[in-house]
Amino acid sequence: MSGWQPACPATAKVARSREAIFDLHARALEFLERYTAIPYPFGKFDFVAIPAFQFGGMEHAGKILYNAPGLLLDESATQNQQLGRASVIAHETAHTRFGDLVTMQWFNDVWMKEVFANFMAAKIVNPSFPTVNHELRFLLSNYPSAYEVDRTLGANPIRQRLDNLNEAGSMCGAIIYQKAPIVMRHLEALLGEDNFRDGLREYLKAHAFGNATWPDRIGVLDARTPLDLKAWSRVWVEEPGRPTIETVLDVKDGKITRLAFRQRDSWKRNRAWPQQLRVAIGGPTSAQTLIVEMNGREVEVPQATGMPTPRYVLPNGGGWAYGGFTLDKATLAWLTKSLPDVVDPLTRGSAWVTLWDALLDGQVKPDAFLDLALRALPKETDEQMTSRVLGYASNTWWRFMDTTGRTAHAERFESVLREGLTQAASPSKKASWFSALRNVAVTPTTVEWLQQVWEKKQTVPGLILAETDYTDARARTGGAGRERRRRHSQDSVVAHREPRPARPF
Repeated sequence: MSGWQPACPATAKVARSREAIFDLHARALEFLERYTAIPYPFGKFDFVAIPAFQFGGMEHAGKILYNAPGLLLDESATQNQQLGRASVIAHETAHTRFGDLVTMQWFNDVWMKEVFANFMAAKIVNPSFPTVNHELRFLLSNYPSAYEVDRTLGANPIRQRLDNLNEAGSMCGAIIYQKAPIVMRHLEALLGEDNFRDGLREYLKAHAFGNATWPDRIGVLDARTPLDLKAWSRVWVEEPGRPTIETVLDVKDGKITRLAFRQRDSWKRNRAWPQQLRVAIGGPTSAQTLIVEMNGREVEVPQATGMPTPRYVLPNGGGWAYGGFTLDKATLAWLTKSLPDVVDPLTRGSAWVTLWDALLDGQVKPDAFLDLALRALPKETDEQMTSRVLGYASNTWWRFMDTTGRTAHAERFESVLREGLTQAASPSKKASWFSALRNVAVTPTTVEWLQQVWEKKQTVPGLILAETDYTDARARTGGAGRERRRRHSQDSVVAHREPRPARPF
């Protein structure tokens, strides 16, 4: 058949993504051989992209199955989507050792293969994105999602009891996929990176092409340190929940007279979680980090005595400690007004995660939080943080603001988003701003503009919209959009019945 034929969208997606997909797999395979000191253990390595596959990926010895849209990205893909693709490829490839080569003995230990796949994925992905702040990415990818479950009374431990295989699906969730990598990172720090790696090599070789349990793995590692890792495991792996860590700060005559941290168990089990706090202290002119070993229910920080009265004290300022953090009043007040002034992106990200918890606990009012986000967004320079703050602002808008509050803030919110969309320097950044604007649009002016975008009478300079973007824009401007605007115009009692949008992160 001769003559010109229009390009197939699917063919274009494959051509655009093919090189990146093969490169990411090759890097993952090379890293795993070097890290584990075990050559690829199977005769072939295939992967298949399935258009309607129900999971992001699924490992099998010699073959990985993927959801095609997760691999074949649109031209408007955000940085988070690009990182997400790299992570799922690294995760599934890591299963060649953790899950395929060594398999759990029973499904109560299914978390082991998932946590080490996630843990290895973070190590694998980093070199492919040299401009990304990976410490910040780890924080934002894991802590908020784990906290969503672990702050509740319905939280489950990492290692769960499973009596009936019919309930195996309940084993998966944020505790396995997000909390467990945090806990493994803490474990690696306790042993040291080389000692931890050598212990994993010993474990994999001892159980190659066989089954193993968590006690098998922790036993190998426990033999490599004088620390009691089995006791550590009972608190962090075998039990649910997180500690609540309170800052105790006393100042006098412009100096710190006492700094301490006090932890408690909200489940009242009389438990204490041993961990390291990397405390960020923002002084009048600069910030510094203090390392504090939280090895009891209350620890003093004598090295802080005599320091100038700080602007803020963040127990998780280094993006390391895990828990619910009750800030001192001065820190909470300063962050609510001046969080964007925190210079270090990791500390700034930790502050946002902590302040979101404070909002959920009722310590910060929704309108104050939204106002802070709208002041912070134009100043934010890190793309990951921009995406996170856009998500927090959107969630605050729909979850915590009533109709009166949304009416009062709508024009300003949309104006900030429109300006951010205009000023964004890359298609990835523009995609994040556009997605947020589309999510919160309620004023006639912005809804009409979205209508024009949907009808392709308006364009977004520098942003190539995908089919899903046009579909979502239509949802905002068609029947669903009209109903949404009608609800917005009614009283606040109706607004409380507004459906909660899907989480944008």
